[in-house]
Amino acid sequence: MGKIYLFMMVGVIAIVMVVISLMNFDPKVETWSSFIAGGAIALLLLKSPAIWAYFKQKRAK
Repeated sequence: MGKIYLFMMVGVIAIVMVVISLMNFDPKVETWSSFIAGGAIALLLLKSPAIWAYFKQKRAK
């Protein structure tokens, strides 16, 4: 159960990082925030089946 919340927190942080990156976009400056946000979103997408299964199991009870 703790891993599910960890993955959801990573996803929320990734979305916030993407929004901040888009708001402060400067093509002359390279930052790691978009790279890290992309990796976090990829992790969230890879773990989303486990997240959905967890919530379906909780709702079935």
